[in-house]
Amino acid sequence: MVALGALAALSLRPVPVLEEAVEHLLVPARLIAEVAAPVRWLSWDDAVEAAGTIEMEKEELVREAQELLEDERIAARPPANLVGAGLRIVHAEVIDRPVGEEDSLIVRWADSTYLDPGIPVVVGEHYVGRLAEVDPDRPGRGRVDLVTGRDFRVGAQISGSGAGRGALVVGGLLRQRSDEPGSLFLAVHNPGPWEEHEDPEGEGEWKVHVKEWMGEGRAEVWGQGFLLGNPVHETIEGGLELRRVRPVKDLAHGLYRVVLLAPLVGDEPAEVDLEASTYEPACWRGAGVLTQCTSARGRAGLRLALAPGDQVESGSAVAFGPHLLGRVETTGFCTARVRTLSDPGLVLSLLARVEGIEHPVAIGRVTTGGLGPNGSLRVRWEARVGIGGGEGSVDSQLFTGGGVRGVPRGLLVGYASLPRTTGEHELLIQPGTDGKDCQWVEIWIGPGEEGEE
Repeated sequence: MVALGALAALSLRPVPVLEEAVEHLLVPARLIAEVAAPVRWLSWDDAVEAAGTIEMEKEELVREAQELLEDERIAARPPANLVGAGLRIVHAEVIDRPVGEEDSLIVRWADSTYLDPGIPVVVGEHYVGRLAEVDPDRPGRGRVDLVTGRDFRVGAQISGSGAGRGALVVGGLLRQRSDEPGSLFLAVHNPGPWEEHEDPEGEGEWKVHVKEWMGEGRAEVWGQGFLLGNPVHETIEGGLELRRVRPVKDLAHGLYRVVLLAPLVGDEPAEVDLEASTYEPACWRGAGVLTQCTSARGRAGLRLALAPGDQVESGSAVAFGPHLLGRVETTGFCTARVRTLSDPGLVLSLLARVEGIEHPVAIGRVTTGGLGPNGSLRVRWEARVGIGGGEGSVDSQLFTGGGVRGVPRGLLVGYASLPRTTGEHELLIQPGTDGKDCQWVEIWIGPGEEGEE
């Protein structure tokens, strides 16, 4: 009774020191309960079946997720005409966006590939920044500085401009106006003569491309011709001219996979790939579900049983087969507390398979808002880039994206109808599973050193 009272009190107001003490006291009882529970004797696949999940459905969802990530890789590959002679493309995934460093990405590429700082970073035909730093202690890790950075500068030109016209320098963000919620604009510096003209590509919009004048052989010119965005030229209150560039990519939250352009060395391949490790068994650690826990504050979660000595990181994804259930909030001596998707305030980056659109759409970050009707999840989404143009909504299948430490790309989150327009939206996501019946889950530990600080 004393133990039950302590657990009840801790569920309402967790106290780390007391939680750890109670965990040590209850270890023998917990081990007996685990051994006595028949479901603990089952394998992972048997436990999934016992929870009502059909193995065939699991295989189908994993296949869909892997196809989505392959499509994402293809979409990130730059067009051959923009990759200069003597260059190779190196695929990388975004594994973190450090708090307080919103204009930087932490990326991972093939461990055996050596890269130098200063090389361009692109996604498809879009220029997004430069490799600023290579981690000396962990091969295949580095920091990318985005074009949104305050001190970032890159030479550019408006498409179709004649000699001496349309030249400008782009870098940093222009302060957002109150009448443009969700918009993100790149600042323009030292613009040359800027006149209205028709886009020579016949698409009805001007475009701003990278155009550096630093000389041949320098890393800066390897980004030549890549797209920065569309120029916006308007007269605002007081007769002032406002010139800026609207990027086509969501640079704030929608970068999950990138390509680094580097010089070819010796017999190295012209394309260095990076396979998604989401469904590699070695990247996961199993854990039993002890209890569902919902506090008086509306916090929904799970308490997991860990083997003594198991090390898992706070923030790590918790999955049930191919489904994302939530993220580890805290860890103790041999348990972990999990925030599930129904817990308000959980932040995720999402990648969408959108009906009628060939390649996956990085929709950026969403914030959960608790349970909605019929078991749905309420989600707040600030859309910075529209989906395919036009109005209305479109059906989509939602998976985890990138840039959130501890959460791999390609776990199924659920299904939703997404508005096509920019701005702030309230969504209802129908999760692939509610996880209420699961007795065994997997915790992401990552490939190699990803989980290390």
